[in-house]
Amino acid sequence: MRKLALLAFIVVLIIGSGVVSAQRPDAPRYAQAGPYAVGFRDVIIEAGGDYALDATIWYPTVAGEATADYRWSLYQVASNAYRDAEPLTDDGPYPLVVFAHGFGGLRFQSIFLMEHLASYGFVVIAADHPGSTLLDARSEEGAIKSFALRPQEVLREIAHVERINKTDLSAIVDMNNIAVMGHSVGGYTALSVGGARLDTSAMDCTDPEEMACIMQEQAATIAEWRGLDAVPEGVWPATTDPRIRAVVALAPWNGPAFGVDGMTTLTLPTLILVGSVDEATIPERDAYFMYEHLGSNDKALGVFDNAGHYIFVETCNDVALQLGLFDLCSDKVWDLARAHDITNHLVTAFLLATIKGDAEAAAALESVAFTGFSYEHP
Repeated sequence: MRKLALLAFIVVLIIGSGVVSAQRPDAPRYAQAGPYAVGFRDVIIEAGGDYALDATIWYPTVAGEATADYRWSLYQVASNAYRDAEPLTDDGPYPLVVFAHGFGGLRFQSIFLMEHLASYGFVVIAADHPGSTLLDARSEEGAIKSFALRPQEVLREIAHVERINKTDLSAIVDMNNIAVMGHSVGGYTALSVGGARLDTSAMDCTDPEEMACIMQEQAATIAEWRGLDAVPEGVWPATTDPRIRAVVALAPWNGPAFGVDGMTTLTLPTLILVGSVDEATIPERDAYFMYEHLGSNDKALGVFDNAGHYIFVETCNDVALQLGLFDLCSDKVWDLARAHDITNHLVTAFLLATIKGDAEAAAALESVAFTGFSYEHP
């Protein structure tokens, strides 16, 4: 199926994984657990489309008696959070963070980051994106439709949180301060919802097997799925929300989908993290290109030297090892616990600084120094 398989970022690795783990003693400041216990609840988003979205929301709570596993299909995933716990209203309202998973992934692919942000006073929501989940990322048509509709799905998540905020969530969400975040194709999704705009006319289509060429070939269909009458000339209309304040992209995919003009329309504070030898989202084509052409002066690029694509997902479990999937839940160079600590530190500090105006967190971003990691900002 052309080179679609190259984008199948399978994360079966997290199913049943032991999320509960001891904190590394060398964890940097914002990788250490935050002050809040974490609650979570599963929701079904019906409104805003002709299909439902399964999602999970994480939020600050008061610690209960025992944490509860996440459930996905027939599987259970260990957690550090309390199912259906009462939201903690004392220090709210809390900013909202929307996370988008990678292709062939699911909403539980980066639990380490979801729970961590909630422990620092953020409400986090992640949904399974139909057509590009672990169970249904099989057809080219489904993948293209998912790429077309993912930004709208994120907007549906935001609208759903707004609908239930004053009732189910006890008004703990600050709907005027939102961040969007994602991994791989989810990084493309976050950038799109943050203000970057597609530009199919600018795509460098040199290999008909590459997704950029497939998207260019399918531009009319993508436009139809987005509710447009025709393929736009130049950059496409934005798919965003004015309440979004920051963007985080982890190993983002497909710089050619935006082109230079499409990237310059993203003017929000943006953090991009990537591994320097990522073979799935090639940094020179994607992360580096995106960073260079961002329209924001408040931007940062963090690079894990010699790291690959999967440093942002959960670590291997026994099932993944038995199935021979070690390469999809590990890294040839990096200890994932260390990579996760650095990711947690930077993402948390970035969001605290940009959304909450935390001066201490902002100062931490001015002195980033980790062995094997480079950090750049204007």
